[in-house]
Amino acid sequence: MEIPRIYLFLSNVLSPANKRQYGILLRRLDSTWSSYMWGTAVVSVIGAILTETLLVVLGIPNPTGVTVVTTVVLLIPFFGPVLGTLVTFVAGLTGGSAVLPFDPLIVGLITAALFFFIRGFVVGNFIYPRIVGKSVEVPAVIVMIALSFFGSIAGILGMFLSPILAAAV
Repeated sequence: MEIPRIYLFLSNVLSPANKRQYGILLRRLDSTWSSYMWGTAVVSVIGAILTETLLVVLGIPNPTGVTVVTTVVLLIPFFGPVLGTLVTFVAGLTGGSAVLPFDPLIVGLITAALFFFIRGFVVGNFIYPRIVGKSVEVPAVIVMIALSFFGSIAGILGMFLSPILAAAV
């Protein structure tokens, strides 16, 4: 809501040569931000499909509900994978499995371990950097370095904004 006022203030303060550079920078940041959001949405959809497939294969009851909850929870930086793993553990523990002939505790542990591997390791280390890196036009290796760097400087907020900050830098 304040962006028009900020823009007007800066246009009055900046010299004509700087106004052009300022406009270019704002357009680039706007493009990067929207690309980042689209990339994150695509990663969420891919992760949801993988989670749904895992839960259906393991025979966990109500796989779609669990998938929706874990997908929403995984949007929380840093704590999302832990909470998502906990949700799948509880789903396996309370519902058991129609496929696995084990005790519900073992089913919960298997479900949580597979979920953590698929969503945490595969999606987090391979799919996310590639898709988000391409969407903000930054190589995947730089996105991984930026996650560590900006996460150590600014915590959870730094991790969330790291692809955008890497693209801006």
